[in-house]
Amino acid sequence: HYPLRRQRQMCIRDRWQCDGVHGNTITANGGLKTRAFDDVMAECTKALAIHRAAGSVLAGIHLEVTGQQTVTECTGGCALVSEDDLKTNYETWCDPRLNAKQALEAALTMARELGPASAGIESKGSKRAKR
Repeated sequence: HYPLRRQRQMCIRDRWQCDGVHGNTITANGGLKTRAFDDVMAECTKALAIHRAAGSVLAGIHLEVTGQQTVTECTGGCALVSEDDLKTNYETWCDPRLNAKQALEAALTMARELGPASAGIESKGSKRAKR
């Protein structure tokens, strides 16, 4: 947290982004590259918590996704893709992507972590000034 706090004290205005996918690529038992949904989301939510604790702002997250429902490149999430399922519809020539269900779950997970205040929604008993 120290570097984030120090930058704030020095009025340095960097924009921070979390890349939850690239550091979480593993090789499955069948030899295919994959990512575990829970690991990707844990990195993103932890980055958000670190920035909040430091009084900083996490300006974005990077995820690799596809709108295709049937892609089986990343394990876990509400799509329940297992390592055995990877070979069912593994299409990527490069990096594994979250399928449509996993991508939606990721968006909802981050929205829940951000909370209603991030969307400009007043929570019950909030003292936040209206704009």
